[in-house]
Amino acid sequence: MTVIDTPSATAGPDWSHVSRDPYPLLIDGELSVPAGGDTLDVVYPFTNEVVAHVYSAPPADVDRAVASAPPH
Repeated sequence: MTVIDTPSATAGPDWSHVSRDPYPLLIDGELSVPAGGDTLDVVYPFTNEVVAHVYSAPPADVDRAVASAPPH
């Protein structure tokens, strides 16, 4: 599988310093690691290979993310 990195029209924040294993949570524009530190495996279903790890968001982080979301 080939991934093509297409430059975006607008430059976003520089996250080059972020560790990508496991991937942190992005809540209200800020990267954060939950206190519990629990992770989930991201599995590529075609091969069942674990391709990444992500932090599992506990209820407090989910509530914080919902509260920061813009209204519709």
